[in-house]
Amino acid sequence: MLRNGLKASDHFVPHLTLAYDQKFISRQPIEPISFVAHDFIFVHSLRGLTKYLFLDRWPLPCGIIVRKLGDPS
Repeated sequence: MLRNGLKASDHFVPHLTLAYDQKFISRQPIEPISFVAHDFIFVHSLRGLTKYLFLDRWPLPCGIIVRKLGDPS
C-alpha cells in the first residue's frame, strides 16, 4: 500500500470483504484490479465490537493471482 502512496496502520492486513449482511446489492461496474492471495479465510465479524471469529482457513498453493477482478468479460 505504501508503495502506491496509501497509508495504513501498522496492524492493517489487506483483505476482501464479500458481504456484510444478507441485503442484496445489484452488480456495479468497477475498475479491474489484481492481487495475490495466500489463504482463503472465513471470518465472522462481530458488528461494532472490532472482534473477529476465524471460522476456517484454507492455504492456497504458492499464492493465487486473482486478475482483473470486476472485469465484466
